[in-house]
Amino acid sequence: MKRILLFLFFIPFLLSGQTSYTITTAGPSFSPDTLIVNVGDTINFVMGSSHNAVEVSQSTFIANGTTSNGGFNIGFGQTGTYIPTTVQSYYYVCQPHVTIGMKGIIIANALPIYGCTDSTATNYNANANIDDGSCTYPAANLYFSEYAEGSSNNKYFEVYNASNNIVDLTAYAYPSVSNAPTTVGVYEYWNAFDAGAVVAPGDVYIVAHPSADPTILAEADETHNYLSNGDDGYALVYGSDPGSPMGPTSGGYVIIDWLGDWDGDPGYGWSVAGVSNGTQNHTLVRKCSVTQ
Repeated sequence: MKRILLFLFFIPFLLSGQTSYTITTAGPSFSPDTLIVNVGDTINFVMGSSHNAVEVSQSTFIANGTTSNGGFNIGFGQTGTYIPTTVQSYYYVCQPHVTIGMKGIIIANALPIYGCTDSTATNYNANANIDDGSCTYPAANLYFSEYAEGSSNNKYFEVYNASNNIVDLTAYAYPSVSNAPTTVGVYEYWNAFDAGAVVAPGDVYIVAHPSADPTILAEADETHNYLSNGDDGYALVYGSDPGSPMGPTSGGYVIIDWLGDWDGDPGYGWSVAGVSNGTQNHTLVRKCSVTQ
């Protein structure tokens, strides 16, 4: 019994991409006389007693001829089905009444294949003919170029755009952990950039603590309440938030750059260039030789 039920369950799935149409006769005309379908759809012909439907070539159709091209042929008063297998237009006529315009056309289109149709995207689908909005693109050349953990709330970081294009930060984020992560290697907070945030080529985007010194806030593009005290790991990532808990390679994003890490509480801070606790009470600036 289980096998029978499974078989019946899958039948609708297998047929879900097909549609059935019916062409009838209404006086000296086909109804409808023009039909747009997909390859694999079923066309049912229901002919009146004095009408037939004979497939002809396009040139015969235009000339009001009656010679079959060897395709479908539904006899007088008969019913029959035809399933187009090729993307093309199929022409047919009622032989006794073609001169008074009893003709029809079936236009068979390719089956809809949904996917990314932009060839510049990383997930481009050459077989897709309908774009489903799923396109993703390579991450731009962005990285943390400066970081400051100063006295009180004088904290900020900047993201540098080393690419030649304006970068929309909608697809980027800076997820973080506070001190020791709940799960090793997993972010705790997904911090998205402000809506509409962009960074020009060769420019920086600055995120500062909202209570930082006014000279810092004057340069900031947005604020973030929970910037590091030196022991909070931040990553610059590209992609979507898969929902926590997710590891750095198991979600819908890739990690571009780090400030610290998500592997555990470093104590007061991480070592930088041989300096213990270098991420605490210091401003860190990328060397000019770093280009990505």
